Amino acid sequence: DCEILLGIGSLLTALSLNGLGKMGRRGFGTFSVAIREGAREFRRFTDRRGVLDVKVIGKVVDITLRSAIEYVESLHSERGQFRGLPPLSSVSRLRIDPSHYGVKLEKEPIILKKGVPVFSIHLVSIGGRGVMRALEELQDFFYRPGRIRRLYGSPTATTRYGHAQDFLTSNKYCWYLGLPRSQRGTGYISRAERRASPLHLAVHREAALITSLLSTDWPKEIRWKGGGVSRTITLSEAMLVKTHCEVLAYLEEYVGKLGYSYRVVYP
Repeated sequence: DCEILLGIGSLLTALSLNGLGKMGRRGFGTFSVAIREGAREFRRFTDRRGVLDVKVIGKVVDITLRSAIEYVESLHSERGQFRGLPPLSSVSRLRIDPSHYGVKLEKEPIILKKGVPVFSIHLVSIGGRGVMRALEELQDFFYRPGRIRRLYGSPTATTRYGHAQDFLTSNKYCWYLGLPRSQRGTGYISRAERRASPLHLAVHREAALITSLLSTDWPKEIRWKGGGVSRTITLSEAMLVKTHCEVLAYLEEYVGKLGYSYRVVYP
């Protein structure tokens, strides 16, 4: 039974938290998932049409994770002593204490209350905005011109951080939104060909889901180049934890500034 729950739960989770296709992490290719028959454990999370209610996706993840732990006994290490960040993006209840790394945060996300989860799901209520408007507004967070335009009124606005700059660009955090991020020899340059963002966006009819994953599968270092200046950024575990927390905190500010309600639904 646990194998069946693990298989179906993994499929439901993947189809709810991501879209299909090249831009699946950015809200495109998102669709509703209907359960026609079987999967009795999950049917209680559907509406009268049999469509999965994304607002309770955390409960689906819980069932799936319990099934995975039961199926793979080696995962018992999650309950043991602190062993650092996972080497790969993982669905887990593990939480990290930033103070373990001596990290001091300028901005703190709401998930920090009980430690930083290495896997979390955030629900953004769309209300009457409609899917396309929500898609455009939330997707703009991942691109500097759109993000600055939404927050400051113009992509070329002069802010407290400088001309056409914001918290992410000023702190050199934009690499966390995906590598490479370079144009005409400037930006973030890595020897690795690419590393996708650990933030996934899926926009459904009534709500959007933003998934965040914290792990160490990044290049050991990257280089930032701009304005005739070059800087090497070492991606230590402490740097990953600090960046993860502050990017999430800034995302919360962004979503709030646009008038959305936002809450963590997992863990």
